[in-house]
Amino acid sequence: MRFNSRIIFSFSNLILRNQQRVNSALELIFDNIIKDLGK
Repeated sequence: MRFNSRIIFSFSNLILRNQQRVNSALELIFDNIIKDLGK
């Protein structure tokens, strides 16, 4: 049981870290789109 919760914990950490990376990538993309629209 303890082993399983440790695996789940590390998985959720991985997902959270990837989520932050995805969010910053999306922000960059949206910034570029907005700049293109502003031209």
